[in-house]
Amino acid sequence: MENNKIKELFKNWNFEINFLGYEKMFKASVLVPLVIINGELNILFQVRAKHIKQGGEVSFPGGKVDKEDKDFASTALRETHEELGLALDKIHVKGQLDTLLTPFNSIIGAYIGFLDINSLDELDINKAEVEKVFLVPLKWFYENKPSVYSIHLESHPSIKDADGNIVETFPAKKLGLPEVYHKSWMTSSREILLYEYEGEKIWGFTALFLKNALDKLEELEVEEFFK
Repeated sequence: MENNKIKELFKNWNFEINFLGYEKMFKASVLVPLVIINGELNILFQVRAKHIKQGGEVSFPGGKVDKEDKDFASTALRETHEELGLALDKIHVKGQLDTLLTPFNSIIGAYIGFLDINSLDELDINKAEVEKVFLVPLKWFYENKPSVYSIHLESHPSIKDADGNIVETFPAKKLGLPEVYHKSWMTSSREILLYEYEGEKIWGFTALFLKNALDKLEELEVEEFFK
């Protein structure tokens, strides 16, 4: 028979369920923007300004979640507005893509949307963050599959500092933990996709979100809408 104290303890158990460590994760959100130019459906990409983090790389509009943002979709909308210099009423979030949990303690929300423009000249890109933007016809991605590579990740109980000294961050041996944890352990691999379009390399998380969007659009039979 269930103990009455246990019943009393759990009667108000109504917590929001989230990912363990969620409050410490870096949170960001991106938008995969669709643009129709001369009747053709395109995906818009941007190249990050060279002086910022991951400068020169191809990405989608997006960035860090601010405390003022009510949700991940709000972040994607705000960042697209700020980076592309396009009025909010010209940016239409149409659907949510899969959320990415990265190996680097980050969670990235992703959305697909439509930019209500007839030319890239209508954009006033923020040069402090964006070097340039470019379009790729959607059909190109269905005709050209990405190259597939892999990288390998390991857990390390120590790091090498700027002077080349080994700094122990997790003293597994001193803690009396099994020997397997005294050196690197738990090797895992991660798939890397890469598309190359007219010299531009679309890879990493951007390629993952792109592939996710392409798969969902294909399920919606997007080609039937743009013959």
